[in-house]
Formats: sequence, C-alpha cells, structure tokens
Amino acid sequence: MKQISTFLLLVLLLHGCSFSSSNVRPFKNPHLDSILTFQMDPWGENEILLSALDGIYLSTDNSHTWRFLSKQPNINHPIEFLYPHPYKKNTWFGYNSNHVYISRNDGNTWKPYQKGLYSSTETGLHRVKDCIYKMFPTLQPQNIAVFDIAVAQAGTRYVFCGSSKGLYYMDSSQQWKLLLPTLEYGEIIHIVDIPEKELLFCVTSQRKLFGVLYEDLRIIPYASFPYGPIKQLHYSPQQGLIILSDTGIYSSDVSSSDPSILTMSPMYIDENIDMLYSNNQKIWITKEDQLLFSDPYEIEWNTTNLPISTRVLSIQYSPTNALTFILSSTQGIFYSYDLQKWVAPETSIQDCNVTSIVQDVVIPTTLYCATLNHGVYQSIDHGITWSTMNEGIEFKSIDCLLSIHEPFHTLYAGTLQDGLYSAYYPDHQWSIQNAVFEKGTITALSPSNNDEQPMLVGIWDPATEQSLLYYSFNSGLQWYPVIFPSRITSIQGFDSNPSMFWIGTNHGLYLWDANTLSYEPTIFTKSITVIQKDDWDEKNLFIGTLQGLYKTNNKGETFQEMSCNYQYNLGKIDDFSFHVVEPHTIMVVSAGQIFQSINKGETWKPIPLPIEYFVTVIYHDAVDPNTLYAGTKDHGVIYTIDSGNHWKISNNFGNP
Repeated sequence: MKQISTFLLLVLLLHGCSFSSSNVRPFKNPHLDSILTFQMDPWGENEILLSALDGIYLSTDNSHTWRFLSKQPNINHPIEFLYPHPYKKNTWFGYNSNHVYISRNDGNTWKPYQKGLYSSTETGLHRVKDCIYKMFPTLQPQNIAVFDIAVAQAGTRYVFCGSSKGLYYMDSSQQWKLLLPTLEYGEIIHIVDIPEKELLFCVTSQRKLFGVLYEDLRIIPYASFPYGPIKQLHYSPQQGLIILSDTGIYSSDVSSSDPSILTMSPMYIDENIDMLYSNNQKIWITKEDQLLFSDPYEIEWNTTNLPISTRVLSIQYSPTNALTFILSSTQGIFYSYDLQKWVAPETSIQDCNVTSIVQDVVIPTTLYCATLNHGVYQSIDHGITWSTMNEGIEFKSIDCLLSIHEPFHTLYAGTLQDGLYSAYYPDHQWSIQNAVFEKGTITALSPSNNDEQPMLVGIWDPATEQSLLYYSFNSGLQWYPVIFPSRITSIQGFDSNPSMFWIGTNHGLYLWDANTLSYEPTIFTKSITVIQKDDWDEKNLFIGTLQGLYKTNNKGETFQEMSCNYQYNLGKIDDFSFHVVEPHTIMVVSAGQIFQSINKGETWKPIPLPIEYFVTVIYHDAVDPNTLYAGTKDHGVIYTIDSGNHWKISNNFGNP
C-alpha cells in the first residue's frame, strides 16, 4: 500500500510539472508562422477551424477575420491535426503524436479522448496504473505514437486510431480497444474511411495493406505495396484510393465483388512530390515550388502559381461554394476563386512583424513601416492609423526603407530575396528599381545628401553567396558594384567628408572611400547588426552587435563597450535611436525590450510597456520630441506621445 501511495504522489507531481501553461492570453489573430493545421467545417457556412501554436481559432468568413476560441489543451503538445466528425454536428477531433482530444462545442473546449491508448501488462503494479489512467487519462505515459484518426461513416460508425501500438477502435463505453497489434502488421501509419464499401483501409510502416470490414471488424489482407514507402493516403469517390509514395502517386479501386483484390494504377510518377491533397473537387500535389491540380474524373495536371514562395500545409474547398479554394501555408492563408490567382485576406497592421520605420523627408506627418510578408504600410496621421501601399510589392518581405526628396520625392524598399523597389510620390506604385538588384537581398540603404555623396545599397546575392556594395552618383540612374569581403548589415556616411562611409558587416567594421573605391578594416571584428553616428557629435559612432552595444569616438582606433551590456546582460542589439532635442538621450532595442540612457550611455534603465510587446525597431519623431514609434514582432506599430510613459497601439486606417 505504501508503494501505491508513493506512486500516486509521484504521478501527481509529474503531472503538475508537465502540464503547466502560461496565463498570458494569445493574440486575437493566429501568427502566420505558427499555423499548424486548419479544416473547413462541414456543418457551418464559410467556417474554418484552425490550430496554431498559440491556440484554436475560428473564422466565419472564409479566413478574412478570426476569433480566438481557446488555448491549446496542452501547450507543450499543440493540436497538429483537426478532424470534423462526419455525422455529429459541432464535434471535432484534435490530435498530435502524443495526445487525442475531442471537442463537442465547435472547438471552444477540448477534453482528452485517449482512455486505453497505452500498452498494459498483467503485473499487479500495472493493473493499478491502468485503473489510475482510466480515471485520469491525462496522466498516462506517452509510450504510444498516434498517427491517424478516422470515423466510419457507415455500418457501426466506429472511431479508429492508427498508432505505433497497432489499430484501435472506440467501443460503446468510450474507451479505446486494441483491434490489431503491431506484432502482425507493424505500426499503423495511415487509415482512411471508404463508406461505399463499409471498409476502413489501413497502411502499415512495413508497406502492408489491409482492410477492416465495419460489420464484424474482420481483417482483410492485401498484397504489400510494391512502389516504395507510403507517405500519404487519401480516398476519392471518383478515383478510389490515392497513395503517395517515394516514387509517385498511384490509385486503386477497391473491387466490389472481391474486396481483397487491389490493382494499382499510376497517376503521376515523380520522386520529387512533397505533399498530396484530395477532395471531391480536385486532387492537388506540391512539387518543389510548384502547385499542381487535376480534376478527379479525368486526370490532367495543371499548374497554379502562389504569389510568394511558401510551403503548402493544406488545401480545401468551401462546402458552400465549390469554386472557392482555401490554402494554408507557412506564410499564412490564401484563397482562390479561379485556381489561377491566389489572394490573402487583408492583414491588419496589428498582425504584422515590423522591420523598419521611417518618416517622409518632405511630409513629416507621413510615416512608412516595412513588414515581413506584407509589404509596406503608410500612416498620414503621425502613426495613429495605417493603410497598405503595396501595389507591385504584395506579399514581399521588406527589410529596410529609405525616403529621399531629390531629384524626385521617392521611397525605396529593400526586400529579402526580391531586390530593390522604388515608389514615387504621390502615386506610390512600386517597381523594381534596377535589374541589377533583382532576386538579391537588400541589407542596407544609404542616401545621397549632396552631389558629391553617392547613394549606396548593400546587397547579398544568395546565388553566389557574395556581398556587393552598389553606388550611384546620379540618384540611382546608373549603378556600379564593388565586391565586399563580408555581408553588409548597415551603412553610415560622414557629414564632414561625403566620400567616406562606415560599413557594418557580419565580420566587423570597415571604412570605405567612394573616391578610391577601397575599403579598410578596423580592429573591430564582432558581428554587427546596426551602426549609427551620433546626430549631435559625428565623431561618436555607436555599434550594435550580436554581443551588445559598443562605441568609437576616434574613427575606429579604439572601441568602448557600453555599460548596458553587463548591466542588463544584453545580447543582440536590434536597433537604437537618438533623441531629436536631448543630445544625451539614447534608446536601444534588445531581446524585444527598450532601454534608455539619459547620460550618453553611462547608465541605463528599461522602458516599461503595457503588455508583452516584443519590440523590433524604434524611431523618434523628427518633429515632436515626445513622440516615439516602436515596431513589434506581432502587434504592428505602437507609439507614445509622452516619451514612453503611456503607449497606444496603431490601427488600420478607418478604425482609429
């Protein structure tokens, strides 16, 4: 009895440690880079249920807007697959390799659905454990891997689970029963319901195929699959079974006269197919960067192009509109009405990852912010509201912005892997600035402040893995390259000498002379993220690195480590800014926080934010010294008009 009590206490302690969760409520929209899976609701018009790392979400307008439903039932093991119950409205299964859950209220709450999903033995201690796990299923050990869930839509209507321990089914007491152990067939990695035949089709890790008749749960063996390891299994009423293997896609019709006969026919032979999707409307495959589809009745493959390079996670069609297709990817959700053009729901500024903020050099009430995957946003009311200005630059990731006024009022946008774009005021229609920048990653921009100073662009060529510094003395009409020894991250010009520039790179700090087109390394060799000269004293150059903040005040002869590094154990410096009227005030962004010094970096203190914003960049308003803008990773732009005492979040234009 003492052993049992000790065991119970140990299990409860482990349970308390394993299932802790944060009390911070996730954001109202799913993060684009956190989407795990989504499913169209067969019972709700235009409804989509989505699982992301930070919770479960519902859309009732085909993914245009989202409503947060609940946190993940286990934040350490989020739901990776969603399965709507085929004949029970509002009921969903959610599962991952460790857990199975069920929701009976459209995803608002989830409960464990795994009684019996563990291996048991006949020892006395294990029988005690079995009793405990039946009462508290979340305490059971994770010695089983769940691979697939299916519900029989005919006959007995069992729920089945394919796992590393074999094939399970849910009995009338709502407990999983082992139907077929792995000893005979191996791990059950794919299962699919074939309602017309009242049959469950199963695939094992050993490439064995078998069926389960719903009437009496009798096993029907088939010949082993001869065309390589099976990666995916689907069923289409038009094509029958559809199997994706390492060698291509194959289909097979399960014979009605003899269910044990299985004849394979090739549909698409290619070893480079990544994923297969099918529904009653289309069959989809992804191959490298291509997305192909075919009508299920007559196989003829067509190509459709996505607006950005992304990995497709799932494709479905609207149950209320057969011409509407919805696609989830690692870059968010897209939908199409004609299979040719894919568009994304309009993204709120509050959901963007901001990489840069600049003020218009001519119109100071206008600001621009660069984002990842969503182009450029513009504010004409001092950052209170924002609207997109993305014609010609949709879905692109922007790393840096530059506003100039001569010879034309122009905004430049440096992209990640798509080159340099420019937009002229007031039309703001984007176009590639020059063919020499196409497909390159723009890493830094520097303006020309007078006729003797060139405009500079740092570029990283991923094809050659080479860093180039381009310069132009005629406002970008002609560009000339200089090969640079390290990847350029930041550029700052000298006010006193228009031909001299500081060049920050991933291997240290350089001086570059535009007259001789030569560079000279300094003794500073740390990996640099950003550099900026002191607006009040040009001899001071501040250097942000992966290991903190540094300064030189003698043209790179010596370098001083700033006190914020050891005072707050700062690592990577993402951005910093100087106050427009207070010469001793500096602000630094590191690890999502803002730190401020009012004595030129001698001492520092953090600036508190109202909630858990993760700040990426900061920008001081050039007109109002009390206004500060901060770009965030998940909330767009936040701003303060009282030097950081109170913060507000910007909104979309029309929704202040």
